[in-house]
Amino acid sequence: MAIFRGNPQKPLVALTFDATYGDNQTEALLSILAREGITATWFISGIWAEAFPTLLRAIEAAGHEIGNHSMSHPHMTQLSPAAMASEITRATQAIEARTARRVNLFRPPFGEYNRTLLNVAAELGYRTIMWTVDSLDWIEPPPPPEEIANRVLAAVGNGAIVLMHNAGRNTPAALPAIISGIRRSGLGFGTVSQVLDP
Repeated sequence: MAIFRGNPQKPLVALTFDATYGDNQTEALLSILAREGITATWFISGIWAEAFPTLLRAIEAAGHEIGNHSMSHPHMTQLSPAAMASEITRATQAIEARTARRVNLFRPPFGEYNRTLLNVAAELGYRTIMWTVDSLDWIEPPPPPEEIANRVLAAVGNGAIVLMHNAGRNTPAALPAIISGIRRSGLGFGTVSQVLDP
């Protein structure tokens, strides 16, 4: 099954960042997370791992969790089961060839999935991770930082998984307000795996 929220009994929120194409805001986001002492989960495409190995290792070195976002970010539901499996497997190979991380979380590109994809991912040993709240930091023109932060803060709660992107132009500007707002509500932060734990 697709997972949209972690344990509703745990007062934790998982910040997640999808990375597919450019280096974009990665360094700025890592700097903010380090300053705030937060470990997040980054869903990395294989093409990004190959293009930005230094940034990938920086994500790893900072202690963040790394998940799989497919090899080439296709519309997975339009692929055959064999092609789905190849996209997932090749992305993990690209990540694990450049890090010491074991990858067992999968986020489908565009948030598109069907029963076949869920079955393929599960058979390969992956949990399919969606999100509780989409920050909409990816749309064009980019929303103002306060709009991104307000959207997230209106929807977070125990076990929430927040979708953001390293390519979001205003994501670094929105992130401090998101973090402080979540903390003010009495919630803490964890990786997706930590938030999922019973």
